[in-house]
Amino acid sequence: YLQYRPDPDLFWYNRPHLKNHTDVTDHAYRTTNSLGFRSMDEIPEEKEDNEYRIFIIGDSSTFGLGVNDAEAYAMVIQRTLSERSNRPVRVINSACPGHTTFQGMNLYKRYGQHMKVDLLLRSYNNDSCLDMVRDKDRVSNNPTVVKSQRLLYKSDLYLLSKRVMLDWAYAWKLEKYRKLYPKDKSDWVRSVPFDEYKGFLNELKAMTKKS
Repeated sequence: YLQYRPDPDLFWYNRPHLKNHTDVTDHAYRTTNSLGFRSMDEIPEEKEDNEYRIFIIGDSSTFGLGVNDAEAYAMVIQRTLSERSNRPVRVINSACPGHTTFQGMNLYKRYGQHMKVDLLLRSYNNDSCLDMVRDKDRVSNNPTVVKSQRLLYKSDLYLLSKRVMLDWAYAWKLEKYRKLYPKDKSDWVRSVPFDEYKGFLNELKAMTKKS
C-alpha cells in the first residue's frame, strides 16, 4: 500500500518522493519525484533550448511494474532518442498501475497541459474491466467534498485511521459486504465504456492542440 495515495479524481496515484521503493509484488526498485511521476529528477517548468518533450500516461505496463527505474520503457525511449538525435529529449512517465483512460485524462489536465509537451503517448489495458460503477460516476460533484478529500488524503494519520475503521467495519458486517460484492458480475459495467473512451480521446486531442 505504500506506493499509492488516494486522490479525489484520480482515485489513487503514485506516492511522491519514493526513493528506491520496492514491495512484495515484484521486488523491483521504483523512484518517484514530487509529482508522483516515475523519475529520479524533477520536471523543470522551462524547457531546455530545442528540447523535445514526450508525456506518457498509462497503467502498470507503462509505469514499468516489475522492472527497475532505468528499465521502464519511458527511460529506454529517452535514452534511445537522446543518443540518436541532436537535441535534448525528456520523456515524462506519469503512468500509474491500474489506471484507465479516464484517470489519465484527469492527470494530463492537472499536469501535462502545463508542461509544454510536444508529444502525448497513452496506453491502457483497464478501460474494459468490469466494476460496480463507471469511473466517471466515482468523482464527487460537490467541490467542497473534493477540496476536503484533497486535504485529508495528504495526512498519513487520516489514511491509517480510515484503514483501521474500514477493516473493523468489514469484519463486523462481513455478510453485508459479501452481498455488496457478489461473484455474479452480470449487472456490473465497464470502467470506461467505449463511447466514453472515444470522448476522452477526443478531449485529450483537443487539450494537446491547445498546449
